[in-house]
Order: sequence, then C-alpha cells, then structure tokens
Amino acid sequence: MCTEVGMVKNTYGTGCFTLVNTGTTAVKSKNKLLTTIAW
Repeated sequence: MCTEVGMVKNTYGTGCFTLVNTGTTAVKSKNKLLTTIAW
C-alpha cells in the first residue's frame, strides 16, 4: 500500500502498473502518463 507521500508500488496481473503517492497534489505528467486520483 502507498500510504505515505513518496511511496511507490508496482502491481502485476494482466498489466504492470506503477503507483506513486504524491500527497494532496495531483501531478500532471510531462511524459503522457496517466494521472489518477483515489481516496
């Protein structure tokens, strides 16, 4: 779980996903990566 700012997590299944906790600020990617917001 990425419960603190700066933590990173990879998940593997039908795809590979890297999740980064950026805190309360959504960061727009400069490299066309997807930005998601979750509670």
